[in-house]
Amino acid sequence: MKWFPIGSRKYIEEIIDVKGDGNCGYRAIAVGLGHDENEWINIRKILFIELEHYFSLYEGTCGDKELAEELRHKLNFYRSPAPKDRWMIMPEMGHLIASVFKVVVVFLSNHQCLTFSHYDIRPFPLRVDV
Repeated sequence: MKWFPIGSRKYIEEIIDVKGDGNCGYRAIAVGLGHDENEWINIRKILFIELEHYFSLYEGTCGDKELAEELRHKLNFYRSPAPKDRWMIMPEMGHLIASVFKVVVVFLSNHQCLTFSHYDIRPFPLRVDV
């Protein structure tokens, strides 16, 4: 919790540490969806199938074919541990995750904060009055 800004902490209900094996992003999605973290392989497969099926759409969302190809490369891997070139990258996968699982994906970092949503709902606040 110490890594989050003080004003944002009241919005965080739970923190779950998943196994850090290079598949941790996919493990975190599985847990966030209410599944066991060992379902990471299915999360990867589902995201890969979505990307393959709608590649031209995501190519436009990513801004270029090279980045969409990088996402394809990263997703098409199903072993543990995963080498660094197969790790999930954020925020680049935000739209894909939100679209496939119909969830809100909130990306927080020291450099930028983004919200990806499949739905038209109120996003996570960009600032919090303390």
